[in-house]
Amino acid sequence: MTELMLKLAAFLAMVIDHAAACRLDRVFFPAFSKVYMISRAIGRMAFPIYAFCLVEGFRHSHDLRRYGGRLLLLGVISQLPYAFTLNRGYLEPAFGEVFPINPSRAFRSLNVLFTLFIGLVLLVFFRKKPLARVIQSKGLAVLLLACGGFAVYTAEPEFDSRFRRLCTVLLLASAIAVALLHVWRKHLALRDWLARFAVLVFAVLLFERYPLAHLRCNIDYGVWGILLILCLSYAESRWSRALVVLLWGALFYFLARYAGFGGSICGTAAAALLLLLYNGERSRKPHPKLNKAFYAAYPLHLAVIWAMVIAAKGPLTQLKLLKYYL
Repeated sequence: MTELMLKLAAFLAMVIDHAAACRLDRVFFPAFSKVYMISRAIGRMAFPIYAFCLVEGFRHSHDLRRYGGRLLLLGVISQLPYAFTLNRGYLEPAFGEVFPINPSRAFRSLNVLFTLFIGLVLLVFFRKKPLARVIQSKGLAVLLLACGGFAVYTAEPEFDSRFRRLCTVLLLASAIAVALLHVWRKHLALRDWLARFAVLVFAVLLFERYPLAHLRCNIDYGVWGILLILCLSYAESRWSRALVVLLWGALFYFLARYAGFGGSICGTAAAALLLLLYNGERSRKPHPKLNKAFYAAYPLHLAVIWAMVIAAKGPLTQLKLLKYYL
């Protein structure tokens, strides 16, 4: 199985999942109540495969700035279709309201492309050798101490969860350890890994306690999605990649208390199986139009699903839509 086949499988799984999330199953399969759960289970295949493809792109891309720029630009373009289609906290697609209650809140929950972009940035920080000087610098140690002090100062023991309190303690302890190892000039490899760990923990706190400067902005799959990307970057063999995906799926869906845990595990196991079948072959000379099609497919499929939702709701909703925007 080539990387192109993996991407096609992930895209089809994603389309099925998003259509079910908008409850189009009630339109096309009204007599089958299990279609929704089956479709959502199939959709669990998509993100692990996309995370793996991101890691492969990171390893083989000749221009990471351009690669990251495309992800970020596409994420911004896709946000409005994503908000109209899948932001259930602000919109109720299919069998509720199809208009945003407050359009300014469309960027409160960011799509999965922002998750992939942040994962790529952290991959560059963790894996690229030119950044070794930054990791080894005393300035970073001072900055980590400041971040640890800020995390402790802004902590709210009465409201913070155990996970947030644990992250605060780990960040402060790691920052202090990095500073002490700088003073002693010993165990340099341990110091560098503790610095990377502290940066990762602070990134976790950034999205858990004060997401994007108190804008209450969250990314799809949250910290767990970024952790999967980082773990896959260290998994070299096919079996290790499949094991990482299985463990991630079990922990994520169990701790998140996701409805349909069994189906989610089955979907994640299917993604792990596809990664096992991956032969390491990338398209040697991919057609430029094919690459553009993959990039354009994400916002386009969301727009098509939303249009289908409006069509399913009938002429009255379509008239409301015109009145709303005109």
